[in-house]
Amino acid sequence: MAHLIISHHGEYEYGSPKLPMTLEALILHKLDDLDSKIQAMQWALERDGSIEGEWTSFNAMFQRPLYRGPRDVQSGQTTGPQAAEQTESLSQGNSGREEAKAKT
Repeated sequence: MAHLIISHHGEYEYGSPKLPMTLEALILHKLDDLDSKIQAMQWALERDGSIEGEWTSFNAMFQRPLYRGPRDVQSGQTTGPQAAEQTESLSQGNSGREEAKAKT
């Protein structure tokens, strides 16, 4: 258990004092990394100031613009099936994790 905690950052340059040396530690590191990237992308998509178009402005963290889907020009809101799912998930007060667990 201690090794999982110590190595979850996975890389020395990310502040990890140890690299993952077990299968479980590697899985935990990859899941932690994926979770942080998903959160960062959701945050970037929610806070992008450009209203028009299906793409955000250039995002420095991801080194590219991000695709957010079709947008209603008047409201600036994303339209289509993904928008409905995201809105429902946010209104229920979760980040989609519970919904993803229910689908599996």
